[in-house]
Amino acid sequence: MTSTDRTTTFKSTLPLYVNKPYKLAYSLVLPTSTSESPLPLLIFSHPFNNTRKYWTPQLNDPRLAPYPKVVLDALGFGLSATQDRPWDFDLAAEAILVVLDELVTEGLVKRDAVVVGDSMGGGPTGLRVALRDHERESEKSVEGKKRGKVVGVVACGTCAEEESADFVKEYIEAAHAFATSCLSPSGGPTPSISTLAHSMADSGYTPSPSFTSAREFGYGVINDGLNVTLADEDGSLDPTRTGQRMVRNYESLCLREGLLGKLASRPSWIGERKVLVVHGTEDEAYPFEREYHSRTVSAIGTKNAELLVVEGGPHFVTATHWELVDKAIDAWVRKHFVAA
Repeated sequence: MTSTDRTTTFKSTLPLYVNKPYKLAYSLVLPTSTSESPLPLLIFSHPFNNTRKYWTPQLNDPRLAPYPKVVLDALGFGLSATQDRPWDFDLAAEAILVVLDELVTEGLVKRDAVVVGDSMGGGPTGLRVALRDHERESEKSVEGKKRGKVVGVVACGTCAEEESADFVKEYIEAAHAFATSCLSPSGGPTPSISTLAHSMADSGYTPSPSFTSAREFGYGVINDGLNVTLADEDGSLDPTRTGQRMVRNYESLCLREGLLGKLASRPSWIGERKVLVVHGTEDEAYPFEREYHSRTVSAIGTKNAELLVVEGGPHFVTATHWELVDKAIDAWVRKHFVAA
């Protein structure tokens, strides 16, 4: 495979951000040989406080090697950080479609794409990409530009509805505590980031000996990513701005609009797009017993949505159970989007 790092700068068409410049950094990974039946582009959208490096297991998995891939730093994170400019998940979804259209126009990929998202990359981002892609089918395309089409979404360890009150309270308090710790004379941004990264890795991967290496890798991805996400343009971590940026990102995560009402409407707001919902039984962020996964599948309808339950799977199930999940994704994609 060949991998190329790219950055797309675009001006949003959304009312809140109209004509404001944003950028999305990503890696385009193309197979060295093409399959007999064209495979859709896989667009990987990572969890909160991570970067594209989260998807290293998928990039190294021979099962997914035949697929063209986009592995992105989600808007607001890594090299796609917005510094002190606001963002939300509608803007993040718009950015992904801009990149898809650009690649299709350049002839680097075929039209069809599947968004594979974990946590915030699944419900909040991936399903919004599907909604926006369906909306724009009735809009006239810009002359000289081609459009891609998102034919499916894989939503892993995620929530398609507004966040619960206890979740919002816990996370906003954690963000403000982080900001306070950044100002501490005995602490500062660097140790505060390390402490947060350890906490996220411990809860996201679960304290099981079998996931030790995944958890250690996950800590590194989060720690390294936040040192980029929260930094000034010169790479320095100003104590005040580091905390403020973390609070803003948590607010964007927590205070978003839910999608269940739109997903449950008929005709569907995502058209005939297919959705694979993946959820681990040991997910601590979106506990399995709260049945976020069941409500998402029910809203979309079993005609277009399927559910994969991963026994023992934690929140970052695509990192710990990547072999099982990759196999399921490959089979699901080939069933729905590859000619027999």
